[in-house]
Parts: sequence; C-alpha cells; structure tokens
Amino acid sequence: TPAHMMLGMAHRAHGNWNLASTEFYRVRSTTHPLQRWAAWYEAEADWQRGRPSSTIAECTEIRTTWPSSEQAKECLLLMGDAWADSGKRTQAAALFDQWIAGHTRSPRVEEIKLRKALAVSRASPAHGIPQLKKLVLDHSYHSSAEAAQAALDSLGEAGHKVGIPTDTRTQMRRLASA
Repeated sequence: TPAHMMLGMAHRAHGNWNLASTEFYRVRSTTHPLQRWAAWYEAEADWQRGRPSSTIAECTEIRTTWPSSEQAKECLLLMGDAWADSGKRTQAAALFDQWIAGHTRSPRVEEIKLRKALAVSRASPAHGIPQLKKLVLDHSYHSSAEAAQAALDSLGEAGHKVGIPTDTRTQMRRLASA
C-alpha cells in the first residue's frame, strides 16, 4: 500500500493524472492509515484530469468520512473549483465563502478570495470580473493583484469589458493597497 501511494505521488509530481488517480484509488480502497490522504489526492487528480463530477463525489465522501480533517477543509476549495468548471458559479462561490467563514483569521483568506474570483470568472465572466477588479484595487498581497490583473487581461483579450476606472479616487485606492 505505501508503494502504491509513493507511485501515485510520483505520477502526480510528473502530471500523469490518470496514472496517479489509479494508484491513489488503490490506496483509498484499503483500510490503511494512508487512506484519507489517498482519497484527497485521488480527488485532486480527478479534478486535474477534467472530471469535476468525480472530484465533487470524492470530496463529498471525504467530508462525510473525515469531517474535521484538513482534507475535508481543503475539499471545500477543490469542490468550488470543480463546480466552477461545471459552470455552476453559485455552488462554487458558496463553497469558497464557507471556507472563508470558517477561517476568517487565516492569512490565506485573500488567496481564497482570488481563487474564488478566478473560479467564478471561469464559470461566468460577467460575475467574476467585478471580484477580480476588487482584488486589483484592494489587496494585502501584491501577488493577488498581479494574478487578478492577469486574469482581467486574459478576459479582456477574449472580448470582455474589464477596464478599471482611471479616476483619481480609484487610482489612490490602488496605490494605497500597493
């Protein structure tokens, strides 16, 4: 069982998501102590290989079987991404908001807000653009603003209206945040 886990991790490191998922499934279907970790990595691998419904089902099982584990908490985020990839922005946003509500003092809150904005913009650019703009203008970490701006630039190239106002008040917000 540990050998299958190691093989799954090696496939994961090389981006061989199908092979990784297979190995993690072998570990998850045992009663070995690595079962919880294998379940998490299998859900992640299934998301990476474009199977959001499998990811949602696996994370639902993780959240039921190990409700207080770190994997269960991280599954909220993975499920949010999976719902967004399925075009369900409302379900995606709710899961990101649930994570944020349970971790209000975490330094990761802004990271998760960015992840939510990116996910929502994949499912519905019209709903994601305002969230991305807000992060460009009001952020604690410069990397959040850079990632949000890159996403806005990409959406702009795809024909969406993404311009940020250039008035003095808006520019001052941006500078104060930077």
